[in-house]
Amino acid sequence: MVELAKIENCNLVNYKKKIVRDVYFRRRFIASLEIPTFRNFRAFMFYDVLQTLCRSVVQNSYNREKIAENKEKLKVLKALKLQFASDESLSMAAKNVVMGENFTGEFEEMIANMGEKDKRIDLINQLKEKASKIQKKFSQDIDKALPPNQNEIYTSKHFIYGNLIVAGWR
Repeated sequence: MVELAKIENCNLVNYKKKIVRDVYFRRRFIASLEIPTFRNFRAFMFYDVLQTLCRSVVQNSYNREKIAENKEKLKVLKALKLQFASDESLSMAAKNVVMGENFTGEFEEMIANMGEKDKRIDLINQLKEKASKIQKKFSQDIDKALPPNQNEIYTSKHFIYGNLIVAGWR
């Protein structure tokens, strides 16, 4: 991830400077991508990494205007120092605005309904077909939870935080 962030004209990574400099931010970023793991946490598929990086960039771009708008609203609230808003509530609101957590659901809905907007978008249909073929081919090697949570797929989030927990135990 660091090498990719160091490439000057590469737009696949958001927050390049933070990823290169801050190991804790880098871990959180990789965990937030939730890249599926394979072969008992020993492998990630290139296509999954590429897909999640692309999704992150597109989602960030999709929400950029709304995040900027909400930042301006927060500045106004802070300038007015509204009596009902404590510094703690403003800082929590600012964190949600900057991280874009409030917009994830809207982005998910837009992605889910993308093919519904125009059935003539042949590229989306081709992409769905190819994705299902790849999923069928590699689904037996993917790391899944044991019953009763067998539908849960282990991701980079489990890999990053699992290693930190084990290191803490030692």
